[in-house]
Amino acid sequence: MNATGFVSNYFSFGGNTFSNNPYILGYKRIIKNSAFRVGVNYSLFNTNRQVNPQQPRSYNQGSRFDLRIGYEGRKFLSPKWFWFYGLDVTRLASQSSSKTTQKFGGGITGPVDVTNISSSSNISSGGGPITGLQWNISKRIAVLAEARAYLLYSENRSNTKWEDVPENIRIMNPTIFEERNNVDYITDFRIFLPLDVFVVFKF
Repeated sequence: MNATGFVSNYFSFGGNTFSNNPYILGYKRIIKNSAFRVGVNYSLFNTNRQVNPQQPRSYNQGSRFDLRIGYEGRKFLSPKWFWFYGLDVTRLASQSSSKTTQKFGGGITGPVDVTNISSSSNISSGGGPITGLQWNISKRIAVLAEARAYLLYSENRSNTKWEDVPENIRIMNPTIFEERNNVDYITDFRIFLPLDVFVVFKF
């Protein structure tokens, strides 16, 4: 279990707490001096906000799913400490959307309410080597930290469109109210330092 946030509530190290590991829960099946590993995280958000009647109303929602599957070898440095190393394969899928009502235009009829709808999605796949250190506090409890180096391929898609736009305003501002679709393909190599602390429960 990723305990970085929990630890930071009780210990101050003179700065902000940073995390680069999205996997809240993990499972390892130990086989002699190796292990099969799985990490997973799933999150949702949904907000509906309006500060006051004169301000735009906004709706935001989205989800994110992270999955990691890997295999690691283990080398004991002492009865309490061991070093592990291996390879991971990862998959990330996320999506979000927002809907904002705002006033636009003027003239004879005065400002009118128009609606902007934006959506985005991301799918990333990749993997790479991992390494880490684990300290066995007791027979059933341990703590660990690990570093990762992943090569990732991502597809990012975004869409923006408008609704409830009067025809006369749309004709006067054709470029503003055009529907826009973008797709970006990205390949990058990332090194993740061991910033997170995980608590291990053995059973």
